[in-house]
Amino acid sequence: MSDLKRYRMFKISFIPASNFRGSRVRIEDMWNKQKVIHSYNHDYRDMETQARHFLGSKGIEISADSADRKHNQYLLAENFDIPIK
Repeated sequence: MSDLKRYRMFKISFIPASNFRGSRVRIEDMWNKQKVIHSYNHDYRDMETQARHFLGSKGIEISADSADRKHNQYLLAENFDIPIK
């Protein structure tokens, strides 16, 4: 069992526009129980690309991803040390 890798999971969600705010992207660090919310940036083609760019800017390299599950995207990283806030 020691050959299994451990991954830190990020849950990426789209928050639709309301009467008061535009569309947003929520990135949740499931390991550290932190979340950040950013305005949806139309320069990126989707919420996953925006989240990858944000995490990369923090120095978190994405190792793997998973398919859309109930309108959420999941990204996995091997780094457990860098906070997202």
